[in-house]
Amino acid sequence: MRPFFFLSAVAAALVLSACGGASEPAPDASSAPATAPAEMSSEPAQAAETAEASAGPADPEAAASLLCMDLRLADSYRDAGTPGDEAEAMALELGAATDALDEGSAHPELHAIAMEHMGDPEATAAALKDWCKEHTEPVNPSSPW
Repeated sequence: MRPFFFLSAVAAALVLSACGGASEPAPDASSAPATAPAEMSSEPAQAAETAEASAGPADPEAAASLLCMDLRLADSYRDAGTPGDEAEAMALELGAATDALDEGSAHPELHAIAMEHMGDPEATAAALKDWCKEHTEPVNPSSPW
C-alpha cells in the first residue's frame, strides 16, 4: 500500500510543479527584429549575467531554515500515521529535495547533499534531515529536532 501513496505524492508534486507558475506568452517572431541594432552591445547583458552568477542566494540561512521547517512538518505528518498524512509527508520531503537542488536559492551545503543523493528521494530526505538536526535550532521544545 505504501508504494501507491508514494507514487500519488510524486504525481501530485509533479502536477503542482508543472502548474506552479503562469507561463509568459511567447514573443511574436514577427515583432522581434531579425538582427540586433549596431548600437546594442552585449556588454550590459554579460555584466548582468556575471552579477547574477556571483550574487548567489540572497540569504542561504533563511532558505535552509525554510527547507528544514518543511522536513520537520513532514515528520509531524508521518508521526500522525494516517495514509493521507503519509502522502503529505512524502510530498513535503520531495519538495524539500527539489528545493535543495535549486543552486540559485538553496543553501550550498544542502545543494551538495541533494546533488549527492539525486535520484533517491528517501536518501535525500534522510540526509537533509541529518543536516537540519545538526545546523538548525528546534522550533518546538518537544520536538526531537
